[in-house]
Amino acid sequence: MAVPDDRRTLVTGGAGFIGSHLVRRLLDAGRRVVVIDDLSTGRRENLAGPAGAGDGALDVAWGTVSERLPDLDPASIGAVYHLAAAVGVRLVVERPVETIETNVLETSAVLRFAAAAGAPLFLASTSEIYGKSERTPFAEDDDVVYGPTTLHRWSYACSKAIDEFLALAWHREHGLPVVVGRFFNTVGPGQVGRWGMVLPRFVAAAAAGRPLEVHGDGDQVRCFCDVRDVVRVVPRLLEDLACHGRVFNVGHDEPVTIRQLAERVRDRLGSSSEIVHVPYEEAFGAGFEDLRARIPDLTRVREATGWHAEIPLDDSTSTAIQRTEFRRERRRLTNVSRRRAVADAARRTAQHCLQMVPSPGPEDVRHLVRASCPVPVPRINQQRMGIEDGHGNSKRCTSVAEAGCRVCVCVCVCGVQPHLTGLAHPGEVWMLAVVCHRREEK
Repeated sequence: MAVPDDRRTLVTGGAGFIGSHLVRRLLDAGRRVVVIDDLSTGRRENLAGPAGAGDGALDVAWGTVSERLPDLDPASIGAVYHLAAAVGVRLVVERPVETIETNVLETSAVLRFAAAAGAPLFLASTSEIYGKSERTPFAEDDDVVYGPTTLHRWSYACSKAIDEFLALAWHREHGLPVVVGRFFNTVGPGQVGRWGMVLPRFVAAAAAGRPLEVHGDGDQVRCFCDVRDVVRVVPRLLEDLACHGRVFNVGHDEPVTIRQLAERVRDRLGSSSEIVHVPYEEAFGAGFEDLRARIPDLTRVREATGWHAEIPLDDSTSTAIQRTEFRRERRRLTNVSRRRAVADAARRTAQHCLQMVPSPGPEDVRHLVRASCPVPVPRINQQRMGIEDGHGNSKRCTSVAEAGCRVCVCVCVCGVQPHLTGLAHPGEVWMLAVVCHRREEK
């Protein structure tokens, strides 16, 4: 069931980890895509310059689903991928109200919109649905077991179960074409560890030489699927009429313990970081429970689509390591280039000023800066003048005449005071002018 050429595809949560990869996949396939994302866990940079985004192929609406859906014409949408949700163990534990309301209320709004559009909808669900069932592997029709409502750790699983019930009810009662995909642990390019995602968290710690924190005893078993494999199968599920009204596990079925994962990351980085075990109570609070094993039965999705995950965990780990090292190097080079850029600008300004006034005083500086700055300077604080001698010592002076040998007059804009050397982040002030003059002792 292909999307008509004249209708767009809506992706909620499209700036998130999986969502942004799906957006790229759809754009590469020639789709026109609309993204809604409130950036609660997504990032703008995930949608920065994706291939195929030219010629108006990608529109982005920042905000919650319920806020931005009224701005869209249902008739213009031919398919919906609903990935917007509260995700990550830490977010679920820290913000249970946001978790429940986001998952349930926003899903209800999207289902109503899809029904009005007459568009098929893919609902992104989770392996958390299986709760603390001890069955292995998990099949889509297995019974589920949750803990008591007094432990909000289970609120995420319950809220996603309600999402599934609601979506399947729309399919049965109103004929809405719905496919539910239960994502198991997903890793790959662009994933961050802020909300507890384990692989990027391990990679960042090992790269920095910090301890790798393993929650519990580390013997819990997980299966990790690369996001690039995941987004290959998602559109195929939605476009196949035989998949509508059904639930599919989506993931890899190669098991690994969390302790083994930490060891693999450390070994591939050649890191000397130690692996430390942190009790669940310390990491997430009293009463936290975790599944000992989370392995999917992938029979259904393989029979329906012929899909198999192709990217091994070691390749996903290498990608995460390369990205972490690239970002660290980029930050280092960016900081160096910023310092050099400011220093060069200060040198040029100083040369220009000294050509006009060989020994500028405070009033001279005020006028010289106004004359030489490429942007208007709304306010200059003349009192903030730093004098640095040849030994790196600094003091405050009221005039350039008080300087001993090297004079650095820092003029600050908007009340922001930089370092005396003038090597401030360019974005921290509107304009920084540094007048340097070496006075020769006679």
